[in-house]
Amino acid sequence: YLRIVRLVVLFLTVFITPLWYLLVKNGDVLPGELEFLLIEDEYFVPLIVQLLLVEFIVDILKLASLNTPDALSNSFSMLGDFAVQARWLVPEVLVYMAFVAVAGYAQHSYEMGYACKLVRMILLVLIWLWDGWGFAAGVVGTVVLIVSTKPVVGKGYLYPLIPFNGKRLMRILRRRLIDKDNT
Repeated sequence: YLRIVRLVVLFLTVFITPLWYLLVKNGDVLPGELEFLLIEDEYFVPLIVQLLLVEFIVDILKLASLNTPDALSNSFSMLGDFAVQARWLVPEVLVYMAFVAVAGYAQHSYEMGYACKLVRMILLVLIWLWDGWGFAAGVVGTVVLIVSTKPVVGKGYLYPLIPFNGKRLMRILRRRLIDKDNT
């Protein structure tokens, strides 16, 4: 169950903000039941700048929280309130980025969290440049990167699916009971 949750969170971490940005950017083609995703408030800073800025701010807050006393750490939440009131950020950006920031802690490693962040930021920039085509190119590029990158330890990120090893794949998909005599 936890493997499934971690995998779902991994996909959400990478794709939720780029998909939302793509839908908001092309709001005129959105079906009626998804119109709640659109931003109704007026904003002065372009959405791509808001999303990338909040990505940067989240990293600054992570670093600052290591050396910040508790009395000052509570004042960081006021930054978000001020940015919304000044119309630098829309509340929707803060909600999606807060989810992504928290979901980053569900990754199995610190490096994986930042790899997801890098892919998400690249997807955002590609969507900003080329809309749906940029998203498609980013997804294809991400899959090619995952398939072609060889980790320092192990045979590959998608092993035993690529390169295919049926016996090892079945071991992952189906757990076998351990015989008590062989333990």
